[in-house]
Amino acid sequence: MPHMDGVETTKALLDSFPELRIIILTSFLEDDKVVEAIEAGAVSYVLKTVSADELLYAMQGAIKNMPVMSGDVSQALTRGLRKRSVQNDGEGLTEREREVLLLIAEGKANKEIGDELHISIKTVKPTSATC
Repeated sequence: MPHMDGVETTKALLDSFPELRIIILTSFLEDDKVVEAIEAGAVSYVLKTVSADELLYAMQGAIKNMPVMSGDVSQALTRGLRKRSVQNDGEGLTEREREVLLLIAEGKANKEIGDELHISIKTVKPTSATC
């Protein structure tokens, strides 16, 4: 993309249209890129190698605000979060934010995350202030 990358575009779109559900469709499976995309507010991170059925499933999940990620993407997200946690040594994400992101990586929906952590769905959903 010539002017903005997917993360910047995601942030800009969600700032203007917070009700959007964004799926990152990419060929990049880098730990940091996956973390940045989810932090920016993307519902799902999907590799371009997925089948049409898998992409359709991700789109249907996005409508329900349910994250859909392959095992490889979930592992990249988890690695990226762990790496960032070690690098920041307590800075950056709060413990609660890490808990939420790890549950997203497991494919849990916002309601399930809220129920598990005993927090509201509004607390689970990313906002432009947290991205």
